[in-house]
Amino acid sequence: METRFGNTFIKSLKRMVNRERWYWKTWDLFRYDIPRFFRNLWLFRKNLWNHTWYNGDGSVLPWVKTAVDDMAWRIEKYGHEVDESRLKKVAKMRRLSYLIDVCVKDEFIEEAEKELGINYFYGNFEFEEIEGRTYDNPLGEKDEKLYTLKQNETTEQKENNLKILTRSHQIQKEYWEELCAIIKGPDYDALRDSDKDWDEKYDGSDLRAWWD
Repeated sequence: METRFGNTFIKSLKRMVNRERWYWKTWDLFRYDIPRFFRNLWLFRKNLWNHTWYNGDGSVLPWVKTAVDDMAWRIEKYGHEVDESRLKKVAKMRRLSYLIDVCVKDEFIEEAEKELGINYFYGNFEFEEIEGRTYDNPLGEKDEKLYTLKQNETTEQKENNLKILTRSHQIQKEYWEELCAIIKGPDYDALRDSDKDWDEKYDGSDLRAWWD
């Protein structure tokens, strides 16, 4: 087999070699690297401020959300990839951002409320005296009264609360599974074995494919 190279390939190869020389690296440092560093400081300022080592999803996922949000609008507006696959990726990026937001803020009850069309009843709380029971106050006062916290809610409100809590737990599981599935991407072996067209099969997921 004979391999041939055009003039443009040779020129591109020379350009790649030259970019490794010290003067080009110095140029890149001041022209690209340092400005990108300060832009990233601004972009991730909230994550830097709020990051803690002892909080798993609350510290790790916000970094992912910030990066994905930045990628989504840029790839949508400036991306060179064809629309058929590029816009699918953008849609998955925005879906991932939404899922992260809900998971970090723990807004599963709110999601269940929107889906079921009912609101969680937090109740009108009041303290009710426990008849016949007293205790000695540490400050020395005798026969202090004891109270119990009572929540005033109807049977319907209790049933609605149970529905919302049950559904919120299901949503939590579903969202975390979907979040991981978007990052992981599809089963490419199964996609290749399918008879459908690739553009129809590919749904835009897989963090490894999000580049331009």
